[in-house]
Amino acid sequence: METLKDSLEPVALPYWPTCKNALTWSPEDLAVAAGELVHILTPRDASRSLGDPGHRLWHTFTLRVNQFDPSEWPYQDLATITHFSVGEELSESTVVSLSWSPPGLGIYRRSVLAILTSNLILSLWESSGRLGVWQRTAIVNQYLPIQPSGDETDNSRLQRRVRAFRWLPPLLPSEESGWGCQFLAVADDDFTVSFFQLWKANGAVYGRWSYKLCAQYKIPGLRQFDASAMKKFGLQTILAQSSPISSLETSKWRFEDGPSRHSGTAAVDVKVSFGQCSEAKYLSLHVKWMDGSNDKTRREMAFSVTPLKSASSFLSLEMPTQSQFDSVIQKPRSDFDRNFGLGGRLRVNYWGTAFSPDHTIAAACITLHPSDMIEYGAPSSQRTTVVFMRIREPPMSDYIPDHPSEVQKRILEFVRDSPLGLVKTDLDKHIVRTAAALIKLDFKTSSSLTRWADDMLDLLPTSASRQDSSGTDQRQASNNTNLIATAEPGGETSVLADEVCDLCGDTIPFSADPGRARCNRGHQFSRCSLSFVAIQEPGISMYCSKCGRQFLDPGKLECADGPSLSQALFDNFDVCPYCQGKFRG
Repeated sequence: METLKDSLEPVALPYWPTCKNALTWSPEDLAVAAGELVHILTPRDASRSLGDPGHRLWHTFTLRVNQFDPSEWPYQDLATITHFSVGEELSESTVVSLSWSPPGLGIYRRSVLAILTSNLILSLWESSGRLGVWQRTAIVNQYLPIQPSGDETDNSRLQRRVRAFRWLPPLLPSEESGWGCQFLAVADDDFTVSFFQLWKANGAVYGRWSYKLCAQYKIPGLRQFDASAMKKFGLQTILAQSSPISSLETSKWRFEDGPSRHSGTAAVDVKVSFGQCSEAKYLSLHVKWMDGSNDKTRREMAFSVTPLKSASSFLSLEMPTQSQFDSVIQKPRSDFDRNFGLGGRLRVNYWGTAFSPDHTIAAACITLHPSDMIEYGAPSSQRTTVVFMRIREPPMSDYIPDHPSEVQKRILEFVRDSPLGLVKTDLDKHIVRTAAALIKLDFKTSSSLTRWADDMLDLLPTSASRQDSSGTDQRQASNNTNLIATAEPGGETSVLADEVCDLCGDTIPFSADPGRARCNRGHQFSRCSLSFVAIQEPGISMYCSKCGRQFLDPGKLECADGPSLSQALFDNFDVCPYCQGKFRG
């Protein structure tokens, strides 16, 4: 939250919330639920937004989340009157819960926004990092397994309804596991809690989700009553045995003997809450992992769920208290009182509080109402106010970016250490040749890199070295390096890296500036800051959201069957290697 440095002004948003905890904060965005909408608030630099419309400190974008295509969720038949259904076929689909996933799960390693609506449908939303660009990329209900009930009742419809969900903390089996394994706990309308592991088949494109059902546990002693059974029991018994699951909470992971790189065991506790007539239940999810024999990047995991008698090890998440915001709500109270002439007779409703990711700012979602009269107004006049309070000053960051040459050296070392069998496509060959060209120009003092560059250029010679003296290119390779030193008009040294201009077909030398490329006829291009390959087509780039460097977007390139050097390179450097910023489309 580096851009929120000035005084934190309240933000007024249209419509009223419809859920208890109406706001959730990710490392990049603040999401606020209001009826059928979700408002996405993204901090922006106030010094650069004086002429922009809207709030000075926040860019606001509104998602309408209650509209589903038949391909996403087919129309449902009406349930019988004995079900008293307010599910997917009758509900207005207002937001009842929302939460950000841990970072690293979505496109470009961003957080994913999970939204549960009152039609009991849980959907996932992703952003490419561009302001106001969001897509719903999954309906989790489609992946809920249907288990046979074992009797005459048909519970398939109940098992496809989501009552509550919770993101588990990322499981980091070792310090080298990057973003960790991501898990989602889902409670259906049949009193069953399911645990899924989620990942993306391609982290640079929307969707492409992979789900793995890890474990399930059905809460015993609970059931759905039919009309005849309801006549036999009292109201308290019916509510105690049939109240649906209302919320899920989780603890942190507990490791046995500390996390290990190759194998280990961990456990996380889950609190399952019901209505006021039922006591909460506690579960423990145990995970045991070991490296797979074939794929070292994906571990073999075994899961089990056991009930707990008490919450001995359960730690609830600390949230800001309502009393902390007494001073910052005075101005919104005064403005509301003065605008409607209430004479101080008004009340404040709180709809949730949240800390910023660095715990330096607290936010609260409130609505203001008259206290001694009937309130009536059109929905267009409803307002939700988000107030902010600074808890402490942001700590000084101890992160010092490396010099670009040091980052380039790490990239070159990664290419050098990659197996030669990963070089499959033309892009992979271009990456090797441009890496060798950069080594010849700027890293001559590194003997290990220079030896590798010579070896690779002998294995992957450039087109110039393959042409004879009667070809169109009369230059000859010197010292058997397959790289030809030239002098550009500005006196800058360059070497030939076997790239061809798509506009004129002439060669593109690799210059001492790894950020730009120019063919021999003057056509200019930018170079990818990771692969150092010339970017010659529009619409195939992504950018760092912090430093603005340009990169090839692997999600818009043709991929080889199986692993390749380009895939390995972009998977390893999945955030900007120069400033650790996330990419944007």
